[in-house]
Amino acid sequence: MRDLRQQFGLPLTMDGTVASHQPKARAAGVIRPAPADELPSADRADALFLRESLRAKSNQQRTPVEPFSAAWFEAAQRQRHDRQAPWLPRLLEFHRHEGEAVLALGNGLGSDWLEYAKNGSNVTVCCADAEQSDLVRLNFELRDLPSCIRQIDFPVLPLADDSFDVACVLSLPAEREAETVAEVYRVLRPGGKILAVLPARRNAVWWQRVLLPWSRLVPSCAATSTFSQSTGFTNAT
Repeated sequence: MRDLRQQFGLPLTMDGTVASHQPKARAAGVIRPAPADELPSADRADALFLRESLRAKSNQQRTPVEPFSAAWFEAAQRQRHDRQAPWLPRLLEFHRHEGEAVLALGNGLGSDWLEYAKNGSNVTVCCADAEQSDLVRLNFELRDLPSCIRQIDFPVLPLADDSFDVACVLSLPAEREAETVAEVYRVLRPGGKILAVLPARRNAVWWQRVLLPWSRLVPSCAATSTFSQSTGFTNAT
């Protein structure tokens, strides 16, 4: 197994840990070390690429670019924003929050959240596990964007009250939805905004199961249903 950041030439400290990235033009505070991670398997890379690009299945055995390279992250983002969900940039208002503090919650590799950073927002990403936090951080680093990525134990958000202008929420922990939403409201400033893309209780997958129960026996339909549940989107093809 190869170290993820060493593979792409990202900075290491003297003790072998990886330095958190801040572009020189926006450097702020002391650079703190973060633990190095190993490269996920090729199968895992494919699964992550499909989920991020909102595709139910791949027509190719492997993605055409090196997994976890800048080109790999960019290809997933193009599929997501240009092909599968061109309505996302308008819905999530990437260009409307320059200079504001944005809280990012949910699954994924950060394709949506780094767009806020590109447009001058101060983005804080809260991740539920080490794999996601490392990959989101890498995505920001490879684009030379400032990163504040934290691994947390939901539903508690270890953030100050009234500290964010916008919350971008792409998913919520199923068992702790109410507590997590309460925490989001706590950290939002008065007049703050929540931009959320979440699955409906009775979405297309629910109606498919009710009206077309035989579709579970068809591999392509079953794959689409599983994909829609994992991402929270139901219009990806």
